Amino acid sequence: MTASSLTGQDAALSTIREWVGAKDVHPRLTLEGPSGSGKSWVVKEITRLLSGDRRVVLVAEGDPFNGNRQLLPLAIALSRAPRLRRLAKTAASEAGRGVPMAGSFIQFSVNMLLNYREIAQTHQTPFLPQAERELLIEIERRAEENDVLIVLENLHWWDGQSLDLLTLILTNKLDGVFPFLTRTKFLAVLTPDQNTTHPDKLAKIRQLLGGATVKLEPCLEALFGKLLMALGARQLPDGDTLAALYRASRGHLAMAQRLAQRLDTPTASISSPAVSDIDALCRELLEERITLLGARGVKMASLLCQAAAIGLSFTDSEVRCLAKDLSPEISACLDDARRLDLLSSDSDRLVFSHEIIQRYFSQVSKERDPDVHRRFAECLQLLRPGDYRSRWHHHSLADQGDLASIARAHQALAERRTGVADRSSCVVGYGLQGSCGRFVKTMWEAWDHYDSGRYDAAIEVGKHIDETLPSSLLAERDCLMARCYVNGLTKDHWRAARNVLQRWAKAIDSEIEVWSRLMLTQIIVMYYDGDVDGAKSVAHELAAKLSPREKFDREASRTLTRLKLKADMLYVPEVAAAMICEALDLFGPRERQPDVSDPINYFVGLTNLSANQILNGSFQSAFATAQDGERFLAELQAKGQHYLFPRVDMLANNLIVAGFRAGILTAAAAAAAVGQAIASGPKSTDTTLLRSNQAVLITLDGRPAEALPILEEMTAVVSIAPDYDAYYTYFIFANLTGVQYALGSDQDARKSWGRATEALKRIEMPIRPYLDRRHAIQTACLDRNTPGTVSDWEDYIGHFGNISEVGPGWQHFGRGYLLSDLQYWAED
Repeated sequence: MTASSLTGQDAALSTIREWVGAKDVHPRLTLEGPSGSGKSWVVKEITRLLSGDRRVVLVAEGDPFNGNRQLLPLAIALSRAPRLRRLAKTAASEAGRGVPMAGSFIQFSVNMLLNYREIAQTHQTPFLPQAERELLIEIERRAEENDVLIVLENLHWWDGQSLDLLTLILTNKLDGVFPFLTRTKFLAVLTPDQNTTHPDKLAKIRQLLGGATVKLEPCLEALFGKLLMALGARQLPDGDTLAALYRASRGHLAMAQRLAQRLDTPTASISSPAVSDIDALCRELLEERITLLGARGVKMASLLCQAAAIGLSFTDSEVRCLAKDLSPEISACLDDARRLDLLSSDSDRLVFSHEIIQRYFSQVSKERDPDVHRRFAECLQLLRPGDYRSRWHHHSLADQGDLASIARAHQALAERRTGVADRSSCVVGYGLQGSCGRFVKTMWEAWDHYDSGRYDAAIEVGKHIDETLPSSLLAERDCLMARCYVNGLTKDHWRAARNVLQRWAKAIDSEIEVWSRLMLTQIIVMYYDGDVDGAKSVAHELAAKLSPREKFDREASRTLTRLKLKADMLYVPEVAAAMICEALDLFGPRERQPDVSDPINYFVGLTNLSANQILNGSFQSAFATAQDGERFLAELQAKGQHYLFPRVDMLANNLIVAGFRAGILTAAAAAAAVGQAIASGPKSTDTTLLRSNQAVLITLDGRPAEALPILEEMTAVVSIAPDYDAYYTYFIFANLTGVQYALGSDQDARKSWGRATEALKRIEMPIRPYLDRRHAIQTACLDRNTPGTVSDWEDYIGHFGNISEVGPGWQHFGRGYLLSDLQYWAED
């Protein structure tokens, strides 16, 4: 007779399997039984039996040691579920999409982009929070058209946020938004009379589950001996001892299996234990097994005690750091633990085979090493400095309140930057008080200004932050302030940005994640200020610092990938394009419509790649890439995901420029599309570029008189700020010259050209050699041709000949274009 038949597991498994395959049955079933009655075995078996079906099975399991980690059960379920291929028909339909015509292009592409940004800025507190939406969207993506079985295991250990989401699902309020829920069955696994931190929420879910209940009971005392034999025991102890063991274990299957292992020798013997609970029995059994290993067992136990403080799972590098031991003995101890079935492997992590085992070693760790959580928080600062949630958790367990608050503040800002958190969760959701609470509130306000293009207001808010705060928090403030300054478009702003970042020039080894973001901002500041060599030097230093950390620090790997997105600033187009494509593949390969691990940087990568392709004259490719970007936004919008993407204006510009240069859009249609982009949202750094391009397109449509007031208004802006970005100033006056020339106003055109000449002398970017050459030829054109026709104004460009002759700076030319450049770039 098998152990599963003795405990009723076979009957329960049969009932559940029949329910899963049946139609027109209640979609919710409860598997209930006390701890150790075999519920986990039933779950594993039903998962194994259904693995060959087309049904998607997700096991969402509560974790008693990470109950404060929000949405952990569903996140773990997704990380362990197999990835499913998209249906062939979906791929075929995507591949069959054609390029829209000019009219539909404006409505579908540009309006969509602008509408997306408007929605993102006005729905900061959506009905369903961002993290919950992302989880349901991911389940829906994997489910495709298949039926879904979600196993809700160990509900008493679920966090409050997961229980709230489950309540919404079970009330059917989300069925219309996520249709896959209508073909989903839920198997709830409950342990009665189990302590929970959310009794009211769990009681509500019990009411909503309804349906039938399959009950499991511990093995009966009369069958306990047979159970031990079925589990592998060669002989049984005397009746009194067996009865004592049964009372101590209450028929707990995990404990019975450990006991059977002890009795799996001809000479095995056991005395009646003086224990009254499962943990005490586990302690005795484990200590005996460790003792039998001698000195090796002592080392293994010491290591597992430290590992247990990390959690139910851990990595090799984490436990080595905590043990301060890089020797091969660590690997030998971990191998011993695997052989004894104390640990199992899950991807790159080691997992305790049962929470009772982890709880035992954790308790021993508390007794013998009360400083363990402080030391592991220090390890996290070295290994995964960007894992602020875990750092906060272990600082809290170590009663390091100040350090816990600092880590919590970093976590709050990280979630704000990536769109995970909205303003409503500013401080209340993170439990922050005191100086750290005030800091997060202030930074939230500054980020709101930044997202709305009110850079001066964001800077003013940042100036009021207490300078006595820890340096890592001040670095967060300075990183945002530098980003605000660099968007100011004047030399004074750029100098201010460099001054802000100067204090962080040396690597902050203790907080390398913050320093890495500061250096990424430094690269942008130096580039705009004309110091390309300095920007490259910072990029190389950053890469050298982070490359050795890629294997164990996820944030270091992500930062290096983001660094590749800056390649269009630092390298020739061919190299930059390859690096940007590599970054896109890492954030999510476009060819396979991937899971996108970082939507914001993935979007930025598509925007930068389309600009790079425009520089190369590959307008069809640039148009296709920009369409990928707007399609990506449309998909997120349809799924209810609202991020504040930083370059929506720029993508719209690239889409329009590429469409016009590829012949997909007429000048009139392109000019109208730019007008919509300008009118659609808050002012951004790209507004100057968009308005200048709009004037060019209106002029090419034969309406120079309409373009004239646009450029005259812009000249008033740059005249007020003498140190305004000379690059943009040159664009504005050069295009004004062209418009005036087209209108026959020769004298006004020459005055404007004089202002453009003055601006050219102040340009320090690598584009300067190219602009000097083209400027000389354009000056000759003014003297040679007759005012009044745009075509004459463009004819001079033929003097350039091959693209390689225009100078080493041409590759940096592409944030906008001049009237005279439109016949210059080579077609695909």
